[in-house]
Amino acid sequence: MINYRQKFQKQLAQGQKFERMALKYFPHETYEMSPSGCKTHDFTIRQDGNDVRVEVKSEILAFHTGNVAIEYECSGKPSGISTTLADWWVHFIVDEENGNHEVFKIPVENLKKMVGSGQYRSVSGGDRYRSKMYIIPKWCLSKFAIPL
Repeated sequence: MINYRQKFQKQLAQGQKFERMALKYFPHETYEMSPSGCKTHDFTIRQDGNDVRVEVKSEILAFHTGNVAIEYECSGKPSGISTTLADWWVHFIVDEENGNHEVFKIPVENLKKMVGSGQYRSVSGGDRYRSKMYIIPKWCLSKFAIPL
């Protein structure tokens, strides 16, 4: 039987680790992490006198499948790409066995255009299949990412 509490705690710790790692991809004067449970973005940086919001995602399955999941609904409510107010989306694809990862830094407006194009399939997944997400081949995502 799956212990969802333990699974959540592990995923939360992984998410927080990658949120901190994402900071290094943005030159900034200051930063502020969003409160736990914030659905619009993970942190805000001050860059050239402007506030820039960043959403960070990390996933392990994409390393094995070559496909990235972009969530847009959970438990019948908008989530993920549908609710973010971020300017940037940073997506980590994690090779858990070797401790390596790939990083994609994408302007949110580009990602929204991608998922809104209608060319990517939607699936249900996540814990108890409560989430709906678009499945995007990693190579397609890289076309819209900013080189790091």
